[in-house]
Amino acid sequence: AEIYVYENEIVKEGDPLIRLYSQQLKVQLASLRTEVDTARVRLSNIKKISSAVGTGAGMESEKAARIAQQSATSSYEKRRVDEERLVVRAPTSGLFLAPPRVDKSKGDEASSLRQWHGSPLETRNINSYLKSSTVIGQIVPNLEELEAVLAVDQGEIEFLRVGQPVEMLVNQIPCKVYVSEVEVVTPTEMKATPKSLSSRFGGSIVTKTSADGAEVPQSTKFLVRAKLRNFDQRIVPGSTGVAKIRTGTQTIGQRLMRMVYHTFQFEL
Repeated sequence: AEIYVYENEIVKEGDPLIRLYSQQLKVQLASLRTEVDTARVRLSNIKKISSAVGTGAGMESEKAARIAQQSATSSYEKRRVDEERLVVRAPTSGLFLAPPRVDKSKGDEASSLRQWHGSPLETRNINSYLKSSTVIGQIVPNLEELEAVLAVDQGEIEFLRVGQPVEMLVNQIPCKVYVSEVEVVTPTEMKATPKSLSSRFGGSIVTKTSADGAEVPQSTKFLVRAKLRNFDQRIVPGSTGVAKIRTGTQTIGQRLMRMVYHTFQFEL
């Protein structure tokens, strides 16, 4: 494999990011190239014989040889296209970010292919096996307008509505409050927690590790989305922080009922 890009680099649409390698495809291309050369030589020889003899049988042989050469060439070109697809290119222009890091795994000790860990773009992982589903990174096309994803406890989600004001404090920029509003309140539960937010890695969300190695929140949480205007481009995609959503006021009775509800849930 060859790596052409690294984290936090600006890329343009069509730029090569990484070139993958397939031993099987390389062998197939070599075999097809031989078939093309053989067919070309055979056609050349038949054409010489046909011109010398000038018989109908010679013309038929030349036609068959030409078809065989065209077929071999077509097969070879198709596999050449497959080889070109091994070059992963940027689908759009923007800031390239590395994917979440993957912990080292023992993998299949019987396999001759080396297992990768960390980031697939690290030089130590060159010549390691990558599955077709492996994420090599993401591209943020517009750094001036990002999206903040908030993890909200299930006990608070009922009070949230689209359009409510949001105040956000980014950990990397502690002295500036970013103001936005709720854009989306997702109805589905949060299935996995980014490592940067997991308590096991210094984050604020208490998590547990699932059987497949993912960090999942111990308490049910839902996702809320809000735009994050980043005109000075000080915020780096992937940053973390805290947010406050203003949901309105509650009566004393409502607050007492919520205290009873929370206590009941805790005791269960």
